Amino acid sequence: MKGTFAAALLAVLFSAGLANAATVTGVYYGELTSSSDPAFPTLSIGDRYRIEFSCDTSVPDGRPGPEFGQYLGALSGNVTFSNGFHLSFSGGFIDLGNDVEAGDSDYINFGSLGGALSAPGFPTDLYALDRVGWSLIDFDRRALSSDHLPPSYLSAALFDRVDFGILFVGLGRPNVFLSGTLTSTPIPPALPLFAAALGGLGILGWHRRKSTEGAA
Repeated sequence: MKGTFAAALLAVLFSAGLANAATVTGVYYGELTSSSDPAFPTLSIGDRYRIEFSCDTSVPDGRPGPEFGQYLGALSGNVTFSNGFHLSFSGGFIDLGNDVEAGDSDYINFGSLGGALSAPGFPTDLYALDRVGWSLIDFDRRALSSDHLPPSYLSAALFDRVDFGILFVGLGRPNVFLSGTLTSTPIPPALPLFAAALGGLGILGWHRRKSTEGAA
């Protein structure tokens, strides 16, 4: 009897461990819609890309209570461009919050500082990858309801707007920021750049949101 109980207890603990180690994954597609330097090598407006990522939901957000928080060291993935440019990243941050300035919307900011890049002919002596990130904005608060990440596949279609950005640090020259939007389905090559005006409004907003969250 004791052996049966112990086996059942171990099974429950094992199942709980699996639940706590669940991951959230996603695959997004997009197209670059703005660049702070039109002469930037390798990447330019109109280039399409695919993002694949995963994050560990068992990583604590570092804040007590039910309010939104921040998950650290939980993000990994890669970005592949249609021209062969490839970025990989790991150990990024995930910031969940509420932005009253945007109409009381909820959001998730994904960001990774640093990472590896590969592209034929890319001048690594002139630029270094600083960060890659994206913001999922939920205006009507349908997708998010707590400081926990949704426990499954995180589709861009769940959110009202998804912004994307990459920041390169210039080595002895100005930094370069490229941005775009994301969708759950591939972007056709001939799709017009409807979102060009959104270039600077989206992803680097995570700095402002993170600073206000940190001050709270």
